[in-house]
This record gives sequence, C-alpha cells and structure tokens, in this order.
Amino acid sequence: MKAKMVDESMSFERGGSAKASLGIGEGISLGKEKYDMKEDSKRELEDNWKMFLHNLLDGKTITAEMTKMGTFNLTTREKLSGSERGKFTVKIKEWQNDTIDKTFIVIFGSDNIAYQLFIDDRKVFVE
Repeated sequence: MKAKMVDESMSFERGGSAKASLGIGEGISLGKEKYDMKEDSKRELEDNWKMFLHNLLDGKTITAEMTKMGTFNLTTREKLSGSERGKFTVKIKEWQNDTIDKTFIVIFGSDNIAYQLFIDDRKVFVE
C-alpha cells in the first residue's frame, strides 16, 4: 500500500494540522470510547461520558467531519445560510450533550456557529 502524500489529500489547508488533513495519527473515535464505557452502570456511565467529553472538548480546537448548522436572522426569520457537511476546524466555546444515548454532540464554536459532531467511528483530532 502506498503512503499518502500531503498534496494528495483533498482537505489539506495551510496552517491546519497535517495529521488531521491526512486522517492519520492519534485521532479519537468517540464511538469507540462510548462503546468501551458501556460496561459501567447507567449512572456511572453518564458521569464518565460527561467527564470524558469535558476533558476532551472544553476550550480545545478540534478538527473533525461535522455538520455546520444553518444560520437564521432571529428578528426576520430569514435563512442566512444552509447546513453544510465537511471537515471543519473549530475552537470550542461551548458544547451540549444531554445524555449518552444521543448520537451527536452540538458544538458552539468561537465563530458563533453551531456544529453537529456525530458520535461514530470517524476520528476527531484535538489540538
């Protein structure tokens, strides 16, 4: 198997993480982490999951495949932009995940845009 070169990656951008662009390295699979915690009791599982997400996400910059949520003007209810799926790099300002049963985490970036980070086998790169 031939190794990928930086110029072969479609998502390579200057200033970004080269490992995240190539999809290699120490990325974290949230789906695998969640599955590994399933042996705990339900209450302990919820606490462990929230603590894991708190340590992983709070104030960090992540690169992952996410859905960028659409934006609206709240006074006129006019749609300003639609949702878009792709690989984004976001500095996390806040996140929400009420329960471990949810399949995604809502992330609010420092750019004041909401993103959906799905909990599956795709890697999340934390800087």
